[in-house]
Amino acid sequence: MQNNTPEPVSMPVVKPVWCAIYVRVSTEEQAKEEHYSIPAQEDNCLGEIARRQGEGWVHRRTFIDAGYTGRNIERPGLLELMKMVRRGEIQVVVVYKRERLIRDSALAAQVQSVFDYHGVRVLSHLEGMADASPHSVLMRTFIDAMAQFEHATIRLRVHGCLRFAAKQGDWKGGRPSFGYDYTKGTKRLSINEGEAKIVRVIFEEVAAGVPLHEIAYKLRGLGLYGRLRKVINV
Repeated sequence: MQNNTPEPVSMPVVKPVWCAIYVRVSTEEQAKEEHYSIPAQEDNCLGEIARRQGEGWVHRRTFIDAGYTGRNIERPGLLELMKMVRRGEIQVVVVYKRERLIRDSALAAQVQSVFDYHGVRVLSHLEGMADASPHSVLMRTFIDAMAQFEHATIRLRVHGCLRFAAKQGDWKGGRPSFGYDYTKGTKRLSINEGEAKIVRVIFEEVAAGVPLHEIAYKLRGLGLYGRLRKVINV
């Protein structure tokens, strides 16, 4: 008697491709921009992984560096990501934009060399997948160089605006220099008479050639202390 029972069809086993998401914002202002916010970056990256689930892509971990510049590698999230790459725990790094990883072409080459050595690919939501083909390497180099150029241009423009504002007498933020106070809403600094007294004594003593340690002793004898002493006394 013929057996008409269909033979079981074996489904191909898809090997998991472990993916890490890396997101970064460098300033509070940038974090407020909708498309650059941490949740927006991560959501786009998760979407890229979800579209490749059939290829075995699995989200393993998200690394976040909030308030860090892309001009150096000393970022806790990126350093931890690199450790996982070296341990062979990640096969793909997904970013919103490649310059989220590095905004310095020389450092980008160093990071990419580690990825290449461990067989890790980088997928940018905006720029696509980077591989080892000559065309991809060329485009990757161009993108990294443009990211560095853009950062340098923005920095130069911002510094120019700050210098112009300073010439107009406007205070553009940050902690005022010792000897000055900032009155909120005025864009102007005012002299802090208590601190200014210390500055005048130091200036006069230095101009007279008095050693720094003797100046410190004199200030202590006069009962004049800087901001650190004020904090300690609180």
